[in-house]
Amino acid sequence: MARFPELEPNTRSYDFGLFPLTEEPSQSAGIVRFRHGTLPQNYQLTLGYTAITDADATLIREHYQGQGGSYRSFLLPSVIWKGHTFTGNITPSTMKWRYSDTPQEEHLDIGRINVTIALLSDGTVDTSTGITASIVGGAGSKLKFEVIASIAGGVATGA
Repeated sequence: MARFPELEPNTRSYDFGLFPLTEEPSQSAGIVRFRHGTLPQNYQLTLGYTAITDADATLIREHYQGQGGSYRSFLLPSVIWKGHTFTGNITPSTMKWRYSDTPQEEHLDIGRINVTIALLSDGTVDTSTGITASIVGGAGSKLKFEVIASIAGGVATGA
């Protein structure tokens, strides 16, 4: 899975999406809502790059082409959130994104380019990263060891 280029945006805006649900009228209780998942869907992220070089714009163009436009999903590097003033986690670092529109370019007379990128995520995360481990604990508490394992799909072969 190709990762988005390591370019820090000048601006970012996002929409955290909505939980997938349906509403049905009932005979006595008004509207009844059914939630169909535990995570919101359709996260939206817009990245703005101001006066970047043609070489940096080319990295974005090549990534867009390599992903087949909005066809393939990808991960975002942590530099996307660098300098963000929010102290909590905005989205999981393994959340998969895809382009929701073609990157928009504005060519400036100084030989630089403004680029705006619109991304969309359905809230799914990459589970093909293998085995990760973390140790959780603090002063006066018992340590807890947690292992999360995943197996990437593929054809099993043997001798």
